Amino acid sequence: MTTLADLTLDVYDMLHGVAQVQRPVEDTLSTATADAADVEWRMSTPALWRRGDYAEHWKGTGTAGEVVLMTEDHPAAADVTVRRSQLRSTADTGVLAIGQVFLKNPPVPAVMIQRAINETVDNDLYANPFRVWYHAQRTLSPVAGKHYYELNAYDFDVDDMWQLDLADTAVGAATFDETGGGTDDLWTSAGHGLAVGDHVRFTAVGTGAAGYAVDTDYWVYSVPSVNTFTLSATRGGLKVEGTGDSAGTWTLVKQLPSLHEFDVQWWRPIVPAATNMSSTGGALYLRQWFDDDHTVYYTARARPDSAAIASLPADIIDMVPWGAMARLVGSIAYRDRQDPRRRSERDKADQPFIDAGFFQNRFLEMKRAYRNRLLLEKPPQRRAQVGHRIGG
Repeated sequence: MTTLADLTLDVYDMLHGVAQVQRPVEDTLSTATADAADVEWRMSTPALWRRGDYAEHWKGTGTAGEVVLMTEDHPAAADVTVRRSQLRSTADTGVLAIGQVFLKNPPVPAVMIQRAINETVDNDLYANPFRVWYHAQRTLSPVAGKHYYELNAYDFDVDDMWQLDLADTAVGAATFDETGGGTDDLWTSAGHGLAVGDHVRFTAVGTGAAGYAVDTDYWVYSVPSVNTFTLSATRGGLKVEGTGDSAGTWTLVKQLPSLHEFDVQWWRPIVPAATNMSSTGGALYLRQWFDDDHTVYYTARARPDSAAIASLPADIIDMVPWGAMARLVGSIAYRDRQDPRRRSERDKADQPFIDAGFFQNRFLEMKRAYRNRLLLEKPPQRRAQVGHRIGG
């Protein structure tokens, strides 16, 4: 799971390089601050700071620190007055301890890096050319007579829908041994015929074996022998730690799923949806389904959103630093262009713009390759148009 802080560090390394000589000059606080309103600061190297210099609190974790502005040249052996919360940064709350690191005049503070990351996710990924999305597995519980269901806030289309019908095949009676037999939490059922990953349920239970229950889904975790097995509560999850040996009759069945796919004419996403239909901005019109008592599963197309960075797949996460760099390097190049020293130079004056173009081209190439794979794996559904439908 990737976070905004992780992406911030990725972009920071791309922007500045790894060697310290390539990064902004650092200094530290020599006295602690009193609170978030304290404007009298003292740095360890006063001669380093002049009026108009920015100082960014560098936390080293990817979390954006406060940026302050020096309102005067830093006097020797005395405090300097600073202006808090610059460049739309947030004031550090509480006390900043002695030794906290500050960067001098960083070309792009972390707060601006994060702004570029969020803009890339929200605007550039789901924009032409090569608009991209990701697939998310969703569920809904059908209700007889109800035909409109809310879509997730980031979903804009649905690729397929289905329900599962579970049939049972008998495994037989089973007994539980909490600690014996050389394997903890071991179930025994003669000639059970089970394999790792099989879906099972107890249709009748006796006593003991606390942690296991009737009519509850389990999956086979391991099969030490043709007569023994262990169980987990989720597919691929950890073994269930039961308490106490079983007593009485415990009856086990194997679940055999049968998938029933919906015809593409049975559903239609409505995006945007009226507020009296959906609070998320999107709705799913479901004309019919197989069974009111079974969960409906569907594959949604979701647009990237900075509020849900942790949900983005690795392929999209890998693109984001390149898109953010295109934005940042382009803005730096423009600022440099306004500098009289830069305007007077003839050599390599356009290089920053070339660099920004490099990052942009790489970003677009990654989008194109990912989009092509998405369309190859799940081509758009073909259905008769009833009303309007927003697709990818």
